[in-house]
Amino acid sequence: MALHPLLTISSSVILSTAACWLVLDPGRSDGSGPAAIVAASDRGEGDLMSQLQVLEKRVEDLLESQAMGAVPVARVAAASPAGSSLSEDSVRDLVRGLVKEDALTGAEDGEIVWPGGHASAADTIRAILDGDVTGEDVAGLWEEAAANGQLHDLLAAMEAEMENVPESADKHFDRARAYYSAAQAMPSNGDGNWWVDSNEAYSSALKYDPQHWEARYQKARNMSFWPVAYGGQAEAVKHFERLADQQESGNVTAGNAANYPKTYVWLGNLYAQQGKTAQARAAWERGLAAFPGDGWLLERLNSLD
Repeated sequence: MALHPLLTISSSVILSTAACWLVLDPGRSDGSGPAAIVAASDRGEGDLMSQLQVLEKRVEDLLESQAMGAVPVARVAAASPAGSSLSEDSVRDLVRGLVKEDALTGAEDGEIVWPGGHASAADTIRAILDGDVTGEDVAGLWEEAAANGQLHDLLAAMEAEMENVPESADKHFDRARAYYSAAQAMPSNGDGNWWVDSNEAYSSALKYDPQHWEARYQKARNMSFWPVAYGGQAEAVKHFERLADQQESGNVTAGNAANYPKTYVWLGNLYAQQGKTAQARAAWERGLAAFPGDGWLLERLNSLD
């Protein structure tokens, strides 16, 4: 059976509406997975169908919004005998198992289609890590995975691939980019915060190579958007100041010269947001000294006049 769209929504809203959070989940090893749920239903625990009808109506109401792969709730009814009852948690577990089953067996033609036409999640990840896919095409693969409900599978394949990679800054940078891409493709996810996972992986990359320019730049950008209460902007300023020093000294690993002017743009923007106009002006002027005529820096500096 082909998968149908279900909206991407925060887990708190899902729980408050008692809708199923449908994600690809590898199942549980503690005996509480789908098979155990169906077995428990044989013990005659009330009326499953009445619960499913309510849940199905709620899921149908949610189908008005943006898409994510899901199995129709009707399939849950077919998987359990009539006259039995399951808790909402049990229904969620059963549906997760059905989603995983669909991911493994594929669509109606018996073939699963992985992003970019690859034969497996592992092949998709290798294409990304090996640089066979670059730029916007990488984002397109993750967006395709989100639409097909395959994000968790790709991340699992990425972690499995990384087990064979020696510890290095580049290894953790690749992990960070994967979690960042997954978070971009599906900002609200049910298995933790991928933004945080990405940020932590950037930190790991910097432990192995403090001069890794790209890791520090991406981490600084991430921190710029964190709530003020968490001190993200203050930390981002420190990272951008260090990036500017690195660029000017030439002490750079994995640099991206095309983004060097943006270091000063971001730095000045953060100072301006904090009401520190003098520091903002100094940052943008410093950038123009290194990159005369840069349009963004000129625009930001002129905004102060």
